[in-house]
Amino acid sequence: MNYCEPHKKSSREVTEADVAKVIELSQEMIALCHKRYGLNAGAFAIAHSQIDDQDPLRFFVTHDGEIVINPKIVRHTNTPIKKLEGCMTFPMSKPIIVERWNKCEVEFQTIEDGKLTEATTQAVSGRTAEVFQHEIIHFSEPFYIYEKEFDWEASKAFIKANQPKQANTAQDVSGGDGEVRGEMSASEVRSDVATVV
Repeated sequence: MNYCEPHKKSSREVTEADVAKVIELSQEMIALCHKRYGLNAGAFAIAHSQIDDQDPLRFFVTHDGEIVINPKIVRHTNTPIKKLEGCMTFPMSKPIIVERWNKCEVEFQTIEDGKLTEATTQAVSGRTAEVFQHEIIHFSEPFYIYEKEFDWEASKAFIKANQPKQANTAQDVSGGDGEVRGEMSASEVRSDVATVV
């Protein structure tokens, strides 16, 4: 499993028919959160559209192992605050300043006993609120809204150089720049100053 170039399609809603695929991909995606990629030591979360640009689904996973399905923001504070944020879609870019609501209410589903749950609403704040907002943006097409702020050309070259010959394993891959993406523990991911998602 590897990252793809920024989204070519909007993500579609996850249905009961997609649950087996979500379960299968989630463990590999969670492991990917703990791998170094470009300048990023790891990620707090990864959206499905970051690894699948052919049939992207509206779900993301967190480095803590949560699977968040069909999320949406239902309420938020009035004034956004500036946050330093990075993105695994732009692996060769330093974090940039973005505006995020510090508190919001989100609605989402998860999986229990192999089935989609009913939607639940939860109040989130701080980094969790940032992660939800960032990942929800990944579901939109295109994700080029940050292309000018992030170093897209360097990131695009890195993505191409790091595509494995056979993308059917989750093994570490040594890129053309000699960088080997190694395993990162949750504490190492959390130690980053910026939120990388």
